Amino acid sequence: MKKSIFFMFVASLFTSLNAHDMMSHSNHMEETSKKVDIKETLIAKKGKKIFEELCDKNQIKDFTSQHEAKEFLTANAICKNLDEDKVEAVSLYLSNPLLANEKSQVIDIPKDAKCPVCGMYVAKYPKWVAKISTKSGNSYYFDGVKDMLKFYFDPSKYSKNEVSIDEITVTDYYFLEAINAKNAYFVVDSNVHGPMGKEIIPFKDETQAKKFMQDHFGKKVLKFEELDKTIFE
Repeated sequence: MKKSIFFMFVASLFTSLNAHDMMSHSNHMEETSKKVDIKETLIAKKGKKIFEELCDKNQIKDFTSQHEAKEFLTANAICKNLDEDKVEAVSLYLSNPLLANEKSQVIDIPKDAKCPVCGMYVAKYPKWVAKISTKSGNSYYFDGVKDMLKFYFDPSKYSKNEVSIDEITVTDYYFLEAINAKNAYFVVDSNVHGPMGKEIIPFKDETQAKKFMQDHFGKKVLKFEELDKTIFE
């Protein structure tokens, strides 16, 4: 009986120590991850500054990885005098612009925000998010310009509240910065799809929009006031 109690005590002690070790390891991993995130953020911000000062912004494209961005920078002379460290920083920024953007430069998406048109969780798609702010203080979030326009042209279909629009914000395709929709340029009918399929792609720069249209077989570049229902119907 005493042996049984002793072994139970040892087993309990081992389990307790093991759980403590696992918790310590988890905390260590979390701290390491935070340090990596901070380091990447600092490098990306450095890359953004270098890109804005030394690179031709009109030759930019979208990248799926840092490796792809690095290869593009190495193969194309769009930047002046980039050493290895600068290429590393710029490629990180171009592959993930959100790392370098301040909170004030992007649309802040609540985790539980759902697109009122399709019902999808918008926070999953920061590259595509659009937002309508109303004069009464309400905000509506969308997983793309297309759904935002559906709401814009027929708000009573998607909201029980009366919608008096104050501001419309969209996300620049390349740099993921929030821009007033009325100042944006929109590429229509390109071969680039968003979360809900065929999408209307916003840019803050007209030259970049036109180059994107050429590279991705878009049909035209339009200002916000030129957009109408026929574009998504």
